[in-house]
Amino acid sequence: MFTHLLLLSLIGFSIASVHQFTHSGPHERHVVQSEFDHLRSIAHVTEGEAQLVPSPSHGPEITLRQKRSMADTTVWNMRNGKELLGEEVAIPRVARNLRAKRGFMEEEFHWSNGKGRIVERNPSPGFFDNLGNGLDQFTKGMANKWGMGGAGKDNNGPVQSGGGIGQILDKTTGGSGGLLSGLTGWVDKLKLPIPKMMLKDPMAFVPDSMKNVVSFLKQKWGELSAVARGMISEVCRTRINCQAQSAQAINLRNTIKDKLRQFRNMFGVGNEKELNDQFDRTQQVKKALLSRAGLEKEVEPADDGVFDSDTLLTTKQSEMLLNQLGQGGRNEVQQVPEAPTSAKSAKRAAIFFEDEFFQKWDIATPIPYIFDGSISNWEKTDIRDALTEISSKTCIRFAEQNYKPNGYHINYVKIASASFCGLSYIGRTAPANPVYLSFACGEGKGVALHETLHALGAAHEHVRMDRDQHIKVDWSNIDPRYYDAFAVSDPKTFTTYGVKYDYGSIMHYRFNSAAINAQKATMTALVNERANTALLGQRKGLSQNDVLLLNRLYCKPDSCIDTNVYCGAWALQGVCTKAGNNVWMSQNCRKSCGLC
Repeated sequence: MFTHLLLLSLIGFSIASVHQFTHSGPHERHVVQSEFDHLRSIAHVTEGEAQLVPSPSHGPEITLRQKRSMADTTVWNMRNGKELLGEEVAIPRVARNLRAKRGFMEEEFHWSNGKGRIVERNPSPGFFDNLGNGLDQFTKGMANKWGMGGAGKDNNGPVQSGGGIGQILDKTTGGSGGLLSGLTGWVDKLKLPIPKMMLKDPMAFVPDSMKNVVSFLKQKWGELSAVARGMISEVCRTRINCQAQSAQAINLRNTIKDKLRQFRNMFGVGNEKELNDQFDRTQQVKKALLSRAGLEKEVEPADDGVFDSDTLLTTKQSEMLLNQLGQGGRNEVQQVPEAPTSAKSAKRAAIFFEDEFFQKWDIATPIPYIFDGSISNWEKTDIRDALTEISSKTCIRFAEQNYKPNGYHINYVKIASASFCGLSYIGRTAPANPVYLSFACGEGKGVALHETLHALGAAHEHVRMDRDQHIKVDWSNIDPRYYDAFAVSDPKTFTTYGVKYDYGSIMHYRFNSAAINAQKATMTALVNERANTALLGQRKGLSQNDVLLLNRLYCKPDSCIDTNVYCGAWALQGVCTKAGNNVWMSQNCRKSCGLC
């Protein structure tokens, strides 16, 4: 009873204490301070989204701008934690949509000439996380006072988990987990459940002699060895706060969300709830991967809105991946084998490109593409050069458009940000594919190639199911919050099509990607280490195997198919010509075996 009263009173108090303001321009940032010292925090607001981060009790003077209406902007000063009103300045009255978070709800306003009306109200998904962070800070002192102090601080200073209200709840109820995880569970109950998909077992109706050919096909997606898990746990204990969200991750999420909102508005599709669901589902996939790895209590994934560092997932794609991770419905994924009578009907025994979760482009006509007005002429040249290289080495053709096409197309957009090089969906998406490029990483053509190959359906090379046979991953130097960027791809979703691992692939990441210490490698080649490690992450152009993959993906007749997602893995093990299996392979794995 005491616990419930304490929790309710704290929640009620916090709702009254934490401020969140309306939308600002893309380069403005609101900074506000909570009203009560124990909940002192700073809310960073970029593109209308607020996130709470710890604030020192005393700090330098900060000047901020708060847009109070479409008619004025109030300039504030903060000195040593106190707000001082500065000046009010007029701003132009224009028509635009603004977003405001009010308690549990997120409202969208349409402003025109200073008058506003609510056009949509949705639950504010970030509210509970922010509230939980504030309450954990507030109760830290209470827990210590009751003799329940946590682990203190790590070497970098941020407060580590433990010692907050989670321990108070443990003490009074015998439960486990902190307040933040409890609130997360509460929010999850309010959300619609993840739909349970009827996924099929790729090993069904496969000859017994082939089921044990490739050992890593039996490994569950996201699983981690005890040694690797121990390295990651040590990083979280001694080097970084694996529960904290970095400012870079927060800013990237807000930037991407705003750009996707603009993109959807341009087509008049979707609403704010659908956009929030997309981002929430992506984060759920990342959390589910950590859970599969046994790290869910130690690591909170970067909530940056992207998967695998530079790819965007549709809600449907995330839900499919969540089902593969056993999160569909309330139970494990239900494998539903059907009894195909032929290779043609057995085709649906796998979820990969021959199915429709990740869609291919129709290349009967050139793929239309268009440039956003944000892209300069020299940046357009980089993109055109990338598309020309693809067309010169494959059957894929592209056609530049001066105006937005009506059907599927690629829309290249620039985002001036140092947080990423490029972002793209995997495969064709509706109503069109935005490809976001920052042009902040150099090698503009190579980055455009990499992201365009994502749009065409290519995944990252360094997370192939056979990657551990080719590279060594140093988990002791990887930021655990980016575990999803190194978790081996789901073998039930992605196939190699029999193309060999390629250190020089345009789809490989650099040797020090996601490094805690950028001077040390996170990946090293197991073969010819020095030369091949230097190749990792090259962005000069397509490798020979990149070209082979694209041609197998797009440039074969319709009759040239694989009926099983594991065909690529079997082909790389020489099963195509192995006596006893070669007949089945020639009937079911024609593409990966190079028979058409």
